[in-house]
Amino acid sequence: MRISKSARRLSAMAAAIALLGVWLPTTQAEAAGGHSGYCTTADKNAVTIVVDFQGLGGKAKIYCATGLKSGATGIDALRAAKVSIKGTATEGLAFLCRIAGRPKASEKIDMNGDPEYQEKCADTPPGDAYWSYWEADAGGSWSYNPKGAQSHKVKIGGYEGWSFAINTGNQGKAPSVSPAKYKDPPKAKAKPKATKKPTPKATPTKTATATPSATPSPEAEIPTPTPTELVEPEPAPDDTADSYSLGDEQAVNSYTSDDSGDPTGVIIAVASIAVLITAASVVALRRRRK
Repeated sequence: MRISKSARRLSAMAAAIALLGVWLPTTQAEAAGGHSGYCTTADKNAVTIVVDFQGLGGKAKIYCATGLKSGATGIDALRAAKVSIKGTATEGLAFLCRIAGRPKASEKIDMNGDPEYQEKCADTPPGDAYWSYWEADAGGSWSYNPKGAQSHKVKIGGYEGWSFAINTGNQGKAPSVSPAKYKDPPKAKAKPKATKKPTPKATPTKTATATPSATPSPEAEIPTPTPTELVEPEPAPDDTADSYSLGDEQAVNSYTSDDSGDPTGVIIAVASIAVLITAASVVALRRRRK
């Protein structure tokens, strides 16, 4: 059986449409995202999500879901912002029993009629301990949303609110965070331009210069002492020699007068005089040397 050209074209078109149908949801899901904190005017197709723990205790958490397509639901926004959620076993995500990990399965809730109530997510939570659902325009006020998040369409540029109600009745209590208008994102600080550090010039190393040795100063010529001629002083007149001379004369005279006839006396006298003169000369010479 031969297939006509028109049938081939139709089958090719059908395959292309099928591929397109698979590709479109994938790209839209990839485009959706989020971050913690309020949405700003720079966030496209965004909605701010407030999760207020209220009676459970703890500070409210703020998220921003971005890149939402037209017709996105409350569940889509929670998933885009990467908020952990869990539905009941009987109703699934049509009735959320746990958001951002609260209340924990082991967490006791002081509920009217059951002060130790624990949420097991088996069935629809009681009216005195459940997550109430709210919505608001940016800069507006909160409104209770009786619809489930699985069917409710979010307001792009608005707010989605979740508040845990304990003993407040079926409507619960609005989130404590005001739905303020979106603000402009903070301007990124301009990074200072990197300035080139000046390349340090090579400092010439000091070469060791030889220290000139001290030139010996010419020694002063020491004058050679000229030997001076010692002039011996004239010897002082020696009284002893005179006395000896006088005595000698007297002795000679005495010997001569006494022994004029005997020459021996004369010889002795002359010899004595010679001895005395010699002794006197020696004494005088010693005195001169001293």
